[in-house]
Amino acid sequence: LGNLTKASFKFELPSTNLKITNVNENATEIFTGFLKYSQVLPKPTLSENRHFGEAAYKIVQTERKQVPLSNNIGNSGEFKLTNAVPLELVFKSNTAVLDLNLKKLRVSALQVDSKAGSINVIFPKDFSTRAYFLTQASLIKLTIPKENGVSLKIDSSFKSLKLDSERFKKFDKANYKSTNFDTSQIKIEIEISGSA
Repeated sequence: LGNLTKASFKFELPSTNLKITNVNENATEIFTGFLKYSQVLPKPTLSENRHFGEAAYKIVQTERKQVPLSNNIGNSGEFKLTNAVPLELVFKSNTAVLDLNLKKLRVSALQVDSKAGSINVIFPKDFSTRAYFLTQASLIKLTIPKENGVSLKIDSSFKSLKLDSERFKKFDKANYKSTNFDTSQIKIEIEISGSA
């Protein structure tokens, strides 16, 4: 890890089934992981850019235009990330099944741009996070510790929303806050946009 103070990971994969969790507490790696991919599509590439204590990683798989229904030709993988420094995570996909267990990670920013699929996120209880989801037809499940203050802004086009009515109060057309938002030191701020 050296003098690393921050790291970002950007996953740009046309279609993916991806799991994210943390490395072991004594690990010295920034991340470990694997990605199995369809031979019909180009091999994914990994790039690293380090600058003044910050590391940026990008995992990209381009999509061939001549492959019919390539959104259905996916890949799968698992990545374990360091919890030693704050992280920014970005996921961009046409279809995605994402299992993001962030409870032992220090994720300051999370962005998911997926047209369709399933997104499951477990947020940490001891680190503030801002999360943005852009989707057209995804099932999104968010698990947020009760100790955390939560603000939730939801695009009015979403057809179904289930919230704990004792925990969350609606304060205008599409905005909700947990009853402990103003008093909590750790805040999770979430925005969900798109149509479902």
